[in-house]
Amino acid sequence: MTLIAGYIKNSCPVLLGDVLLSIPKGKGASISTPSWHHVEEAQQEPLQIVNMVQKVNIVHDHACFAWAGSYVQARVFATALRTHLQANDLDDAKMMEFFKTFDKEDYDGLDCIIYTVHNGILKRFHRNADEYELDGLMVQTGGSGQGHFIKSVEYFHKAAADGDMREETVVAPGLSYIASAFGEQLFTGDGLQDGWGGAFELAYFANGKFQKLDDVLYVFWTAEQNERGEFTLKPFPYLVKTNYFGDTFTVMVQDNSEQDAQTRIYNICPLGQRDTERHTPPLTFTYLINYILMEKLEGPAMSCTSLMTNASACGFSINRANGTTCLEFSREFIEKLCKDAFGPGNILHNV
Repeated sequence: MTLIAGYIKNSCPVLLGDVLLSIPKGKGASISTPSWHHVEEAQQEPLQIVNMVQKVNIVHDHACFAWAGSYVQARVFATALRTHLQANDLDDAKMMEFFKTFDKEDYDGLDCIIYTVHNGILKRFHRNADEYELDGLMVQTGGSGQGHFIKSVEYFHKAAADGDMREETVVAPGLSYIASAFGEQLFTGDGLQDGWGGAFELAYFANGKFQKLDDVLYVFWTAEQNERGEFTLKPFPYLVKTNYFGDTFTVMVQDNSEQDAQTRIYNICPLGQRDTERHTPPLTFTYLINYILMEKLEGPAMSCTSLMTNASACGFSINRANGTTCLEFSREFIEKLCKDAFGPGNILHNV
């Protein structure tokens, strides 16, 4: 079970996916994940989360493949797709011939989305992941988590000016969705019962090739309402940093939410690869993702996200000393965070 999604923003293709692998419950041991350390606490029948793997795979500078369903079928398909692309160009007729070889019952457990860019022209291929329009955004989805994406993406998609090809504009809908899904899972476990989540990747086409979004820091906040209706903003003691070391997607979690603070590091590899080396992501960032859980006195909790770059996150810093990771932020940073998340004029108290 999984979640994959693709969309086109100002002619630029973007693919995102989760990392969890699950099997029927009782057939394996549960693992720790970046979003939820003890997954068995959040899981119900009939799934068991037993491993993590990259669902978004760059198989060629001009081709990216996202998959959902059978791990074995995906691995065979990805290997064949790489071989095909090494031996042939991205000509439409040759790609269609390649797909016909997999149009059989042996691969009925595989959903996939493939984006290619050939001679400057974007092409979309799929298996069980039709393209459709969602609030003005052309999307494709697959896996058990696609309903959550469909329900949520309308809150993150904002029409961009034609020709705005800036990286932050192109990745904003996907990255904002990832922030929301990550935050929901961290606080509630939502998605684990359906076998999707854990962590998320995003790939996009820029500077003549597909690449993965790297160097992302996730910061989580709570905003608690008092009897006067005011909210107090507090950093939640859980940080997530993601980096790539070669092809390995490394996720570092600084978890101070339990009695004993701990740092957990996860290596998540492409299909068919392993990496046992311990990588330590640096505490720098290109993107700063803020997730805010608003806890009201009455009614259900609400959430919002804010996407910043290193250049725009003025007044924010993160430091590690004596085994402890600390956030430092200025009043100006809090004002910008609240403006981004809630709109002008909504400034929360902070501690």
